[in-house]
Amino acid sequence: SLSGNRCLREIEKMLLGPQPERAFEDLWETRILSFVMPELYACKGIAQPKVYHQEGDVWDHTMMALKAFLPEHGPDVRFALLLHDIGKAVTFRTKERIRFDDHAPVSADLADDVLRRLQATGNRLRKVHWLIAHHMMMGFFADMNAERKSHWYFHPWFHELLDLFWLDIAGTDPQDYSLYGSILQDYNRFLNDHPRPPKQLLSGEEIMEILDLAPGEKVGQVIEALHAAQMNGEVTRKDEAREFIRKMV
Repeated sequence: SLSGNRCLREIEKMLLGPQPERAFEDLWETRILSFVMPELYACKGIAQPKVYHQEGDVWDHTMMALKAFLPEHGPDVRFALLLHDIGKAVTFRTKERIRFDDHAPVSADLADDVLRRLQATGNRLRKVHWLIAHHMMMGFFADMNAERKSHWYFHPWFHELLDLFWLDIAGTDPQDYSLYGSILQDYNRFLNDHPRPPKQLLSGEEIMEILDLAPGEKVGQVIEALHAAQMNGEVTRKDEAREFIRKMV
């Protein structure tokens, strides 16, 4: 009978606490989780390919990753980590081996459902969705040209995506950080060679007010398009940014 917002506050306390994995094990054992986050509750017993995940099923992987939180990991990254694989319960397939095709975007959409029930803010919903949707991209950055890398490496949430990459590996047995390390080196090298662009000209709240939009996926699309236009030098001032987003609608 608790409000979604009250549940959100309590879950955030657990995620920020000293032993979040024990808190969520208790929520599962008492079946409270089946009412608050049925999408996460369903992950226990969902098998994973042993060659990549000797730690166990999807639930075991998530709990192992929760143990790896560091003080610098903020609540949005922690929520993204908690929900990053919930799509595996509905994308489970067995072909030549166990597969979870497209589980990242499916998990992101399910996370939207969870966070809407918990009455999370629009900005948290957009960020957690973006982080989860892109958490399987580690193998693609090395082959990108400088323009594409600038789109990702200058993204305001990219550093938190790196945190999610790291935590995903920390929850896996065997742990292999070699790809993560190469991305981090390339990221730092790229930042040294390319000046960071100026701060985003319009906030999400300003965009919603100008376009009369409710929080949701459309706002995130406008933010990304404006970011790309700013990166390309098409937009350099606030008045240009306002005109740019008005033309998108």
